[in-house]
Amino acid sequence: MNQEKVVLVQPSLARLYPLEGARHKLEPLGLEMIAVHNPHNTPVEIYDMDVYPDWVDFEGFLERERPSTIGIMVNTPLVKEAREITQRARKVLGDVFVVAGGNHPTHEPQHTLDYVQPDLVWKSDGENFLQVLAETDLREQARQGNRIFNSARLGGLGNMKEDKFAMDSLKFPLRHKPRDYFFTSVQASRGCLWKCIYCGSADKDVVWRTAGNILAEIDGLQEQELLDKKIYFLDDCFLDNPKRVRELCKGISDRKFSPPPQFWIETRTNTITEKLLDILKTAGCYQITFGLESGNQRVLDSLGKQLDVTKVPETLALVRKHGINIRANFMIGHYGETEEEVWDTIHLAELLQKRDLATTIGFYNVLPLPGTPLYRRIQEEGGTKIEKGFEDFKWYGDTVSKISQVDPRRLDELRVEACRRVKEASNAHRKSVDY
Repeated sequence: MNQEKVVLVQPSLARLYPLEGARHKLEPLGLEMIAVHNPHNTPVEIYDMDVYPDWVDFEGFLERERPSTIGIMVNTPLVKEAREITQRARKVLGDVFVVAGGNHPTHEPQHTLDYVQPDLVWKSDGENFLQVLAETDLREQARQGNRIFNSARLGGLGNMKEDKFAMDSLKFPLRHKPRDYFFTSVQASRGCLWKCIYCGSADKDVVWRTAGNILAEIDGLQEQELLDKKIYFLDDCFLDNPKRVRELCKGISDRKFSPPPQFWIETRTNTITEKLLDILKTAGCYQITFGLESGNQRVLDSLGKQLDVTKVPETLALVRKHGINIRANFMIGHYGETEEEVWDTIHLAELLQKRDLATTIGFYNVLPLPGTPLYRRIQEEGGTKIEKGFEDFKWYGDTVSKISQVDPRRLDELRVEACRRVKEASNAHRKSVDY
């Protein structure tokens, strides 16, 4: 069995967002889940560059710890940061073994090898990473040219299609430095029932956790005295399983936690009912994020969104009636979108602000992310509509593709104008740590 010392690194999101500071300090939950599944007690540390962004500090940390393996969590817009982590690690540690995992290596393993330049790419879920690292000579495999390791072949969540509550088999995350973060992150499901073409979860079967399992984790948060922090549920669509939601909220209310938890969820407008809102509010739900994406019905239909845009205001009014904040997210630059259709989105956002139906409004670029049906469609058409490299992908910033009917420079102008028109609510102008 190999003797290892591992450092897991979360690249910083600072370049991708217009505001800096604690507002974006969400726990690196993926790394915390890797760290807790450690059957051989391999020494492991997590280094979050969102919290400690200084490269000199990072190099000093590596010099002190002298890990034998560096694991980097790589999402597509963070390939630039991941490459620098690789370079800095080798500068300090020489022949350290670098492994890149996450969404981008899973869907673009060759690009990850070429651009990020790790020794090994890890595909699929990572909960068994430390076990495999201890039991398998991954270095030798990499030296022999086997530099793409597909963990899905070992089984795990990615293949548990028959057991919809397979996540109950996982341990709770290792919350390494919880006071560094504004939110406590909880993931109560993976995947999504819906098939929106821009989303990385479109091809993933949903795997849930039972209400009892989630409540046990919240009990643990109380024992760690962490319930004074807001809880952010990372589920793509939290209300997709109403029975589970009712059981969870009843369990939270019955426990009479002190302090009572406050939590924030993401869902779709067509999952909202007054009865569910009553239950959510009583249990401590203070905010709901809705991915509205467009104010134009044709565009919504083209996305596979399955939403009726005319019902959006009345649904959000129902949420606001219950005293729950709303974050409304839109995207600009959809496939085939015209400027007139972009203005439909801007006008809907203006309406939401005028009627106090959205506490925060965000406007994002449409990013053709690897692993999405949108990306595959563009590749099938030759891929020429993606003008910039993955290192230029940003939720805010210059448009990276020509998939709409609007010139990219004009799209950038429209996004700025959209933020200006809803300035009081616009995410681009908010200074608060809380969304």
